[in-house]
Amino acid sequence: MFNCQYCRKEYTRKSAHKRHVILCEIIHSKQVNSKASLKREEKCEEEETTSIPTLTTLYHIVQELAIENKKMREEISELHKHLTKGMKKVNVLEWLNTDPEQQIPMKTFKDFMKTIQVTQNAVHILMNDTALQTIIHIVQENVQQHIMEIPIKAFSQKNNSMYIYNTQPSAITSWKKLQPEEFILMLKHIHSKILSQLCEWYNKNKTEILKGEKLSDIYDKTLHKLMSVDFETSPTLVSKIRTHLYNLIKTDLKSVEYNFEF
Repeated sequence: MFNCQYCRKEYTRKSAHKRHVILCEIIHSKQVNSKASLKREEKCEEEETTSIPTLTTLYHIVQELAIENKKMREEISELHKHLTKGMKKVNVLEWLNTDPEQQIPMKTFKDFMKTIQVTQNAVHILMNDTALQTIIHIVQENVQQHIMEIPIKAFSQKNNSMYIYNTQPSAITSWKKLQPEEFILMLKHIHSKILSQLCEWYNKNKTEILKGEKLSDIYDKTLHKLMSVDFETSPTLVSKIRTHLYNLIKTDLKSVEYNFEF
């Protein structure tokens, strides 16, 4: 047997007892506060003999839940304020450059650009898709192959901001914020490698291209796609690639006990 701790009503089935207790607890709490406990038994009985709660009961339940929810949100908000106040404010670049737990990348950003791999597969993708999707594929492939060692970092707390490990003008190698012109330089480097692969494909298939109109047309269209790309005047294109890279590498700083400044 299962007894309700509020009204002492007995049940043989645990599921019926559980449903009853949920409602009885709310009603009991409400009636105790209003000093009208005599109606509790009637209300409990009403809920047990009716398959669907009345609108009045549902209203009381929602009202109680709303009050509890508001109270919990206020408590969480207050707790968050206290936690934030107690956390040491740290500049993210200072943290990247001084935290002993930060692994120093094996390559600088400049060196990483040189090692980006572009194969004949990129040419085939370009033939069947856009220049944007081709570059995104190359970026994704290279990042996923070297995800633990790439000299680029990003964090969920700062949307689309990235940091690179590179040699500064002062000849000191350290972390710094990735500037738009540096990102465009990387894209130009990838673009150049795609062009090189396309030229290689042309040289391999030159005889067939010169003989057949179909293959010649494919080459012309592919070359046009590639040469139409201008990163300096295509902010939307650059932004889409940047966002994709950011989403690939971003990590969450919530586990770090600092209040970061970006």
